Amino acid sequence: MAPATALSSGPADLIAYQNELVRTQQAIPLGRMQKIAVGPSANWQGSDDPWVRKFGRLIELRDRVLPIAQTPDRAMVLIMAPLRDRDEKGAPRLPDLPDPNWTPGAPTREEIEGTLVPDGHGGQKRVLIDNPAKVTAPMVPQRLTDRCEMMDGRPAVLTGTHFLIFQPVLRVSFQPEIQNRLVGTAWTLEFQPDESGRHCCLLIDHLTGESHFLYGKYDIASAGGE
Repeated sequence: MAPATALSSGPADLIAYQNELVRTQQAIPLGRMQKIAVGPSANWQGSDDPWVRKFGRLIELRDRVLPIAQTPDRAMVLIMAPLRDRDEKGAPRLPDLPDPNWTPGAPTREEIEGTLVPDGHGGQKRVLIDNPAKVTAPMVPQRLTDRCEMMDGRPAVLTGTHFLIFQPVLRVSFQPEIQNRLVGTAWTLEFQPDESGRHCCLLIDHLTGESHFLYGKYDIASAGGE
């Protein structure tokens, strides 16, 4: 196989190379990926998803953080595990998110002051009313297909595969791992086009959750911006 860092390498070679490094654990740990910011593109025209309409193509992993690492030559970022959790059809699933447009309803007088109920001793006591729907935002599904590239009105996949395509990847936030310890403050991977002008592309297999970053180049910025 040609060196996977060569600019002439195609997606199939890069995926096979990355899978072998993941299988053999030949990688330099970076930490736990938390968020992936994908920029606008000609093949993505937006979504009715309220989260996407407000924040753009942001993928929030939340409780489904994924371990990431660098290749031995530090040229690529490896995603060391598949996207976990499955929907009712058995496909990989992102966590639901609180509706960003929700606002709490105005409390009623009874909710503020409580209501009188029998105290069991011939008298009454005042009890506050608990109404979770007024203080908790409803959840909305976070779908991969609201964030991936589109082709002819359908989610675009890499030819001959089940990989959904997300590009250009702009940045990734992650909880860093230093000397086998996770550090509390998030760091970022900042992506730019590589020498051939290709932006970073995220691939996620919509059947298995296998994921890859291809192309582009990146810098690592610590919480202090270094």
